[in-house]
Amino acid sequence: MQFHHHYYYENEKKFQYCDGPPHKKCQNQLGSKNSEIFAFIDESERAQTHYFMGAIVASAPQIKEIATAMDLIMEEFSQSVQVLIPQTEFHGSEMMNGHGVWADVPFRIKIAMFRKVFKAIHVAGARVFVEGIHYAALNPVANKNLHPRERAFSHLFEQINYYGSPQKLLRVIADEHHTAETSRSNLSRYMDQGTYGYKPNRLTGINPDLIFSSSADERMLQASDMVTYIYNRLMTVQESNSKATQAKRDLWDIFDHNPYTPDVGRGRIWPPKPWMHKTPAIGGG
Repeated sequence: MQFHHHYYYENEKKFQYCDGPPHKKCQNQLGSKNSEIFAFIDESERAQTHYFMGAIVASAPQIKEIATAMDLIMEEFSQSVQVLIPQTEFHGSEMMNGHGVWADVPFRIKIAMFRKVFKAIHVAGARVFVEGIHYAALNPVANKNLHPRERAFSHLFEQINYYGSPQKLLRVIADEHHTAETSRSNLSRYMDQGTYGYKPNRLTGINPDLIFSSSADERMLQASDMVTYIYNRLMTVQESNSKATQAKRDLWDIFDHNPYTPDVGRGRIWPPKPWMHKTPAIGGG
C-alpha cells in the first residue's frame, strides 16, 4: 500500500507529508494521536462564464486560532466603524461590492480586514485551494456531459483528499446551500466510480458524511467564502481602478503558493490560459 497524505503534526504545529510504503513514522502520524483535519468549502460563480469552488484545510488547533483571530479582527474594526458589530459576518461579495452593512464601510478598511483574515489563515499554517472552471471556454458538449459545478467539485475534492486517510478521514463542512443533496450525490458517485480530474481517485481519505452549516455561525466558512471570492475576482474581473487590481493580487499573494507543490495549496482555472503558469500571484497549476 502506498501513502500520499498530509497529516497535522501536533508537536511541530504544522502539516507534514507522508509518501511511499508504510513505515513506523507514517503509521504513527496517521494514528489517533493527531488532530482531526477539516475542509471548509465555499463556491462562487461569475457572470455565467466561470464556476469556482474553494476550501480551507485545517486541523482543530488551526481552526481555533483562525476563528479567534477573526473574532478579534471584527471586534477591533467594530470599535471604529459604526455599522459593524462583533457578530457581523465576513462575506466576500458583500464586502467588496458594498452591499448591506458594508455599503458605508470605506474600501481601505474592507481591504485591511481582508488582509488581516488572510494573514491569520497563512500564519496558522492552514492550506488554501480554489478550483475554477472557465466553462464558457469549454466545448458545449463538455458542459452538457458534466456541469461546471460538478467539474469544480471533482477537481477540488481530488486535492483535499490528500489531507485525509482511511485511518483518519477528512471531515468536509460546507455552507448550507440548495445544492446540498447534489453534493452528497456527487461525493457518493466519486467514491464508487472515481473523480473526473487530472488524478482520478475514489476519495478514500474523505468522510462520506458531508456536514452543512450556516456561514453566519461559522467563521471558517466565512474565511473560505472570502478566499474563494477574491480568487474569483482576481481571475475574472478587470478593475477600473489600478489600486483595486493591485489590492486583490496582494491579498492572494499572502498565501505564497508554490507552483511546484500544488498539493500544499493553489488556485487554478480549467482550461488554463497560456499566461497562467507564468503568473506567481495565481498560485501555479
